[in-house]
Formats: sequence, structure tokens, C-alpha cells
Amino acid sequence: MTKEVKTLFVSTTEPAVLVFSTVTDGKSKFSDEPSYDVIVEFAPDSADLKNIRTQAAGLASENWPGIDLKPLQKFWKAGKAKDGTPTGKIICTARSDYQPTLSVLENGKLRELTSPVDLKQYRKWFFGGAEVLVGITLRPYEVKGDKGISAKLGMVLSVKPSASGGGRDAAEVFKGYVGTVSTEDPGGFSADLDDEIPF
Repeated sequence: MTKEVKTLFVSTTEPAVLVFSTVTDGKSKFSDEPSYDVIVEFAPDSADLKNIRTQAAGLASENWPGIDLKPLQKFWKAGKAKDGTPTGKIICTARSDYQPTLSVLENGKLRELTSPVDLKQYRKWFFGGAEVLVGITLRPYEVKGDKGISAKLGMVLSVKPSASGGGRDAAEVFKGYVGTVSTEDPGGFSADLDDEIPF
């Protein structure tokens, strides 16, 4: 009998900088197949980052009681500039095989993007440099003996477009920038990022 894998849905509560995104077209640098990815940058003392790491640690301990958290593969790591210089930030990667729910906060009103016309019109809201909130599903995995926690992307709310060129209700999830936690998994799954930043 296969052991049930417990997952956890978490949404952020404050805007963070979007470093990289393929959420409008699924053209990923990580895969030849469609993959909807984001890399989001957090300050080291970010309350959202602390919550994500705390929830991930708790989920790992719940799925693997007594496990040493240090060697687990994770979806966050220290940010670096193109020349390898540390940025002092922490970046998190979340991915999905299916397009996440996308929405924008424009003129104080939340608008879900539900058509190709919407995605084209608001594409710059999901370019690098935009400010976003995200909803992710934390999920334990084990591949060839290597254990880790991945982040499956479920939702992205952009509150500020870049200066350069679903199933859930986004208005409810991000209402008042209040983070939520749930055991629901809003869709497919794929991820495998590790690094030196501990839980």
C-alpha cells in the first residue's frame, strides 16, 4: 500500500520581486516540455520566506518523522548576480506542468486573466522586475533515495508590472495580502532544486 504524501498550500502576504517567469507561455529554460515557472526574490529576513521555510520543515518532519533536515533538497538558494557575486537575497523557484491562475491588481481592483487576450495584454506584469504574490503547494518527494521539498506553482498575483518590456479564487486567497495554509493540491507537480541555504 502506497503511503499518502501530505502536501501544504501556502500563499505569500507581501509583494516580492519576480526574477524570472514563463507563466504566460510555458516556454521554460528548465524543460523542452511546457513548464510554467517563476523565480521570486526575497530579503533574507522576509516574513514570507520564514513562513515558507518553517512550513516546509514541518511538512518534511511530518512525512519523514525524525529525518535530518540539513541534507534535504530544497527549492530556495542564495541569490547571485550574473558574475557570481552574492546579491544578499534568497531566491525561490516554483514550477507547474499546468498554467497557474494568473491575476493582476490594477487600479485597486483584482482582475483574473482568463483568456489569451488577457495574457497578451498583461504580459509585462509577469516579466522580471514585476512585484508579485504567489500561491504554492509544498510537496515532499523522493527520487533514487534523495529526499526533498518542492514548490508547485498554483497562483501568481502581480501588483506592479515590470518596468521592462487555477481552481482557486485569487481574490479570496490574496484578500488583504493575508497568507493562507491548506492541504489542497491545486494541480500537477514538478520540481527539483537544491542549494546550501538550510531550513
